[in-house]
Amino acid sequence: MTFPPSQIISEWVIQDLVDNSWRSLREVSLASLEKRLHKSSRSELEDTLETNIKYIAEHLRNGAATAVERGSVPVYEIDDEPSPYIRGKNIFHKSLLDKLYKISPTDFEEVCAMILRALGATSKKTQATHDGGVDFWGFNMNYVRKSLPVPIVSKVTIVGQAKRYGANNIISESELRKFVGGAMRKVNDHHERSDFGVLSPVIYAFWTTSDFNEGAREYSKAMGIWTMDGITLSTYINELGIEEDVERIFNTE
Repeated sequence: MTFPPSQIISEWVIQDLVDNSWRSLREVSLASLEKRLHKSSRSELEDTLETNIKYIAEHLRNGAATAVERGSVPVYEIDDEPSPYIRGKNIFHKSLLDKLYKISPTDFEEVCAMILRALGATSKKTQATHDGGVDFWGFNMNYVRKSLPVPIVSKVTIVGQAKRYGANNIISESELRKFVGGAMRKVNDHHERSDFGVLSPVIYAFWTTSDFNEGAREYSKAMGIWTMDGITLSTYINELGIEEDVERIFNTE
């Protein structure tokens, strides 16, 4: 029988993590294989792991590092030991994410504005019409300790789009390109109509309850877009302590 490559096995391992208990990667991988390869004997599966376990661990470590680099929250943690252990992480915000899938797009825009306010910005969502693809703004966000002075015009402005999508409606590169075009025009208008400095720093943010395909990930990295997927958003809400405020939105639906 032909066994799947180690990258596929590593994806199965991630899917099968159910709690934050540390478990041997070998043990978890074997359980994932037994769950899916019913026609193979345990000894065959163990032999496969003997050859592939180090490659499975390598894929998992690279995946976690890539997630952090792109600003996403890894859903697992793996140690650096020769016989590695792994555990689930941040998968417990899924119940919150399930609720985010169900709120209205307008309410999701307000959730994004709430996150920016919790981060210290003055934030608002835009009007529903003629928004040019911009759903929320954040102003005067400090990037140094609050006790240290920074001129208002040198503080960060965030211009963002919020996409309340289902889990399987993945963001494409073309959606990001369309957002950047519209947002750049809005930023230019903002420069002309306010005390916003010509060289004031601007962050372009695209936040969604779903995820991004590989093309979108590469484009956002090349352009410097602040992307957040559903798990990352849910983690932000939890870590910033605004879950109760967000729950009030759910309760008015």
